[in-house]
Amino acid sequence: MAQAKKMITMGILTPKDYSSIDTIIAKKYNISSFSLYRGIDLIYRSVGGNMSHNEEVT
Repeated sequence: MAQAKKMITMGILTPKDYSSIDTIIAKKYNISSFSLYRGIDLIYRSVGGNMSHNEEVT
């Protein structure tokens, strides 16, 4: 979904296209439309993700 969001900012996709892709991906991976995790990109966020790119794991 991060790639689809990037394509919206580039003008390749419309918000309607994004909505369709979001629905298809959610059905494929069995994610509820009410899930708290549906709109959170933990992997591709620079801040607040699940792992820091600049801290060593101890």
